[in-house]
Amino acid sequence: MFKPYCILFTLLLTSTLLAQNFSDDAIPKDLIKTNFYKDGKAARIKWYGDDQLIDSLKTYHKSGNLNEILYYKEGRFDGHFKQYNDKGNLTTEWIFSQGKLVERTDHILAFSTKTEERNKKALASLKSINKRITNGEKNFGLIFTRTSLRNKLGNNSLALHELKILERIVAKYSPEKNKKYHKVVAAIYDRLGGIYGLYDMENHAIQYKHKAIKASPKQSRLFHNLGSYLAMNGSYDLGIAYLNKAVEMVPNHSFAHWVLGITYSDLGKYEEAMEHTQIAFKNEKSLYRLGIGQPERDLRTTRGLLYHKLGETEKGIQDLQDALSINKENSFAMRNLGVVFYETEKYAQACELLNKSKSLYYESKHRKEDLQEYLDLACSEESKVVFNLNSTLPLVYPNPAVDFIEILNYDVQNFEYEIYAFDAKLVQKGTAQGVQLNISELGTGLYILKIPGKEKTISLRIIKN
Repeated sequence: MFKPYCILFTLLLTSTLLAQNFSDDAIPKDLIKTNFYKDGKAARIKWYGDDQLIDSLKTYHKSGNLNEILYYKEGRFDGHFKQYNDKGNLTTEWIFSQGKLVERTDHILAFSTKTEERNKKALASLKSINKRITNGEKNFGLIFTRTSLRNKLGNNSLALHELKILERIVAKYSPEKNKKYHKVVAAIYDRLGGIYGLYDMENHAIQYKHKAIKASPKQSRLFHNLGSYLAMNGSYDLGIAYLNKAVEMVPNHSFAHWVLGITYSDLGKYEEAMEHTQIAFKNEKSLYRLGIGQPERDLRTTRGLLYHKLGETEKGIQDLQDALSINKENSFAMRNLGVVFYETEKYAQACELLNKSKSLYYESKHRKEDLQEYLDLACSEESKVVFNLNSTLPLVYPNPAVDFIEILNYDVQNFEYEIYAFDAKLVQKGTAQGVQLNISELGTGLYILKIPGKEKTISLRIIKN
């Protein structure tokens, strides 16, 4: 794939690999550098020796659990490296000596039923390339391919290390001498941005993804990658703009439509979300074949909730169950199915699924704060009571409702209240007129009504038609 320029980069690459001492940031005065996730948990910790060279590195999953351990000697890889999954299971070990890979041992290879073939093939290719490099074969294309495979398999620190090497190489090379230069540079920048994004290093991630577009502005995937990062991190308008640019360049861009479906779903624009999701489904195989990692917000997880929100609950449940058959530990599919069961008053199933989702670190992995509200409601004693007008518990009536609701079995009148959307965002607050609330300004959907009390806050579910 990269033969036209492999020979041109071989000598420069070989000399660069000997140094193997690159850093993405300045060495701190206290010889310890920590990068943090947005919630304050450590993402990466680097330790430096008195010689100012890196001594060791640890990375962490978003849950806070250990991910990778790497060691260095005189600034080069040296020692026994280990990588763990989010459950604490050892997945991969490496032995390095003076910067050279001696041995790689894989204990667990992560895959779903849709990505098994892809990941096994990637691992086989990686082992073959490692053997070739160990035997002395070094060129730019080989290292670039190995970096891509490591990235695909989640060996992110090793991938980042070599990407920084390749970045320095292309910075010294003249683009006029090779037609593929701009695409290669863009690919390096894009992968760097992707890995930095995994660690919530937002400035690095956006900078590199934008540099990738600047280097090769005719590649739709680069607009998709930046748009996806922005949208998934809450910059919806800007993210949608970049994603729409990708669709403008390639109308059936399955990845861009997929993320647009997720984004509009988050915004509560369910019809638009469904439209994009269905387009993405037309080329579902490419998402699994070309994607990286095990994304939990896959098409079925997304469409399952959309079907429910648009009135086709049985189809939604089937999609979500299919998503869990593909990846039985998909915390987002569990959350969505839990929400569907809660909203259809199947509280026991909802409680079980929502608790399972929480145990799989849904909140930290997806930066979501909407799970606990559903847990509190689905698993409460009140949810175990079937709605009827003879109940002695506080109740919303009618429910579903269009314009006005009343709170039955509640002695206080003219009480203060707050109403939250499903994503825990405050959308309305005020004072009841007796026991009546006006909800006519709310959009269609599920809401949580909170009534603060002296002893406890009452939380009740509202379905707005």
